[in-house]
Amino acid sequence: MDDGYHVSTIAPVANAFLDVGYRQARRTEQMSDAERLEVARAFVSAKLANYDALFRQRPADGSAKFHAELADLRTRADETGDVMALRGYEGRSARLCFERLGRSIGDPAFELVRRQRERPDRINILLNFGYYLLFTRINATIRMLGVNPFLGFLHEANGRYEGLVCDVQEPFRANVDRLLLRVINQRLVKPEDFAETPKGLKLVGDASRRFVAAFEREMLRLPRSGGMPLGESIHAQCMGVQRFLADGASLVVYRWTRETAGEA
Repeated sequence: MDDGYHVSTIAPVANAFLDVGYRQARRTEQMSDAERLEVARAFVSAKLANYDALFRQRPADGSAKFHAELADLRTRADETGDVMALRGYEGRSARLCFERLGRSIGDPAFELVRRQRERPDRINILLNFGYYLLFTRINATIRMLGVNPFLGFLHEANGRYEGLVCDVQEPFRANVDRLLLRVINQRLVKPEDFAETPKGLKLVGDASRRFVAAFEREMLRLPRSGGMPLGESIHAQCMGVQRFLADGASLVVYRWTRETAGEA
């Protein structure tokens, strides 16, 4: 990777490896619009279910209203027959969850006003960083398994970026948000770890190293009730996507349960 962009992948030249991409492309090409929509819905539904699980661990004022609105959006997403409408529901749910995330942060210096990537505030810098680490982990795993990362369903990027990686990333965003809450509320990253630059705020000192170390601990941490660490769940999800696309297996999407949640 170079500044967040994939540069190259070292891959075997074995026929079995190269054949995965061929079978994936053939399967994707043969899928009807309804089948493609069903895959996109599966990722969105899992994402919303996992955010519901995250914030049920952190009840606060307005929780009932939040969960009711999220449930309504999930129902609409599950029932829609149009991919553009599905993306609209996903976008509305993201705004709802970001607002709820802001209310869960104890330090006013990390106030979350809105989701933004250009000239981000402190909280958006950490969100961008966490999502970047998640994206690169999924991207590397998908490529390692021989899957074409550009053939997405919810994210149809027409080769401009790795749409399938973005699809797989969605159910795991809530885990990154939980990590961010822990990092801020436990003061692993503090307001003074940011400095103003001509391009906006920037992490300085060893704050980036501390955040990456916290992310890697999250990947390895065993859930309280057993099950796989998050890093293994991500790998298992990528393998499941490979089997679905190349071998015709059923698609199972990661859900945040007691066995996968770990500590709140």
